[in-house]
Order: sequence, then structure tokens, then C-alpha cells
Amino acid sequence: HVNQPSSSPDRRMADEDLPKASLNRIIKNSLADQSSVQLSKDAKLALGRTTKTFIHYLTAASNDVCMSSNRSTISANDVLMALAELEFDDFEETLEVFLKEYKAKQATKKAKKEAAKKTA
Repeated sequence: HVNQPSSSPDRRMADEDLPKASLNRIIKNSLADQSSVQLSKDAKLALGRTTKTFIHYLTAASNDVCMSSNRSTISANDVLMALAELEFDDFEETLEVFLKEYKAKQATKKAKKEAAKKTA
């Protein structure tokens, strides 16, 4: 048995696993209409690894879009463009709606914070 350094590829892959609670919540929300469906431990593991792989793939494609614009920070628009390039156009509208809602919530939080500062 050989001890592997903490920076080995196997160790990094294990460190990058999605949190089980988050993965279980995503699965549960996805299957809300089919409450009788159960997933085996292997199925959850496969979904987790597939999700992680998709995130890596989308991040790399988003980085390519970003770099082609001579920028070093990936923006939400880069992700949207990467989705289109990868032919995942079906996700684009959903993500745009989510981003619009997220920005509105952030603006509301910021306004409340600033109002609290003024009254303090």
C-alpha cells in the first residue's frame, strides 16, 4: 500500500465531489412529481459524477468564451454563450430568468442594507 500525496488526481477528484445534501436536494426537487421513485446509492453517485463532469465541461467552455474576449473573469453572459456553443440552448431561457430574479433579489438586499445604514 503506497500513501498518495494529498495533491494526487484521485484525492483531488474526491475533494471535488458535490456535497451529498445538495445533490439529494436537487434530486428530490427534480422528482417532486414522482414521489414513489427511489434512487439507489449507485444512481446518486452516477448523477453526482455526471453533474460534476458537466460543471467542469461548461466551465471550460465558458472560460474559452471569456478568453476569446481577452478577459480574465467569466461572466454569466459567457456561461450563456458557452451553453449555446455546446448546443444546450434549452437551458438558456431558464438561466436568463434565474439570473434576472437573482439580480433583482440582490438589488433588494443592497437597498435594504443601505436603508439600514442611513437609519443607524
